[in-house]
Amino acid sequence: MRRITKSVLAIAGLISAILVIFAAGTYLRATWTNYEDYEMLEPLAAGLSGDRLTQILGEPSTTHEGSVQRGADLTEIVSYRLYIQEKFVVSALVDDSEEVVMLSVLSCDGGFHPSFTTPGFTTASLNSDSLSSINNTQPDAVTISYPGEGSGGGPVIYAEIIGPQADHSTRFHAYAWGVNGVCDPANRLTDSSGSFLQPYTGSVTDAPNQMADFRSSTAPNFYAETSSGYPLIDSNVFSISPSRDDLPAWFLEEQGVGECEPETPGCLDGSG
Repeated sequence: MRRITKSVLAIAGLISAILVIFAAGTYLRATWTNYEDYEMLEPLAAGLSGDRLTQILGEPSTTHEGSVQRGADLTEIVSYRLYIQEKFVVSALVDDSEEVVMLSVLSCDGGFHPSFTTPGFTTASLNSDSLSSINNTQPDAVTISYPGEGSGGGPVIYAEIIGPQADHSTRFHAYAWGVNGVCDPANRLTDSSGSFLQPYTGSVTDAPNQMADFRSSTAPNFYAETSSGYPLIDSNVFSISPSRDDLPAWFLEEQGVGECEPETPGCLDGSG
């Protein structure tokens, strides 16, 4: 009987060791495969010059001009630039002095896990850790911004933000991570009856229960930050993460989100 028990334990130990080795190999393979992309993303930050961003990422895939309201009397002309790579998209808002005042990274690739750390040592890893695990020691520092489901406005962006107004308390920077519905149009925030949740802007601790469930089961797919007092909760037209309309069809198709159901908000004809 002792021999059988020892054999069973030995086999169990061998299986456990094999599983650990397999998991470690999978992690290392993913890290090695994406090493060049992670290295490319590492120096990116709001506050860089537009020229430096282009040196790192190459020429922007798309650019369009617009204006943003900064305060009651100040309107700024800005350039919204998208740098589309195979596994991620960088969006940047560049002001007329060529400073990147907002920078965002989006990835729809579940095997792509770049990490971003704020000066306050909050780390967000895309497509990896759940939303609830990020900054869980200081939940009061985080503001949730969920605009609710619009009609025909495209997939919703759910964001968790530190320093939403980018004022002196955060040295005029703001930081955010969250879920851009462009990667998964079916992943919607709903209540127990299946109805969409009402818009919510407020603290993590006061959020509806369904939002708490969503946070514990969902990983972020984008990270964003701003400089020079550019706020992340704002009525300006430039989103902190790209919409479907910003992204070319080939990119959406390669990410496996090139089509959506006709009844999905923002997908009027089923073609995405």
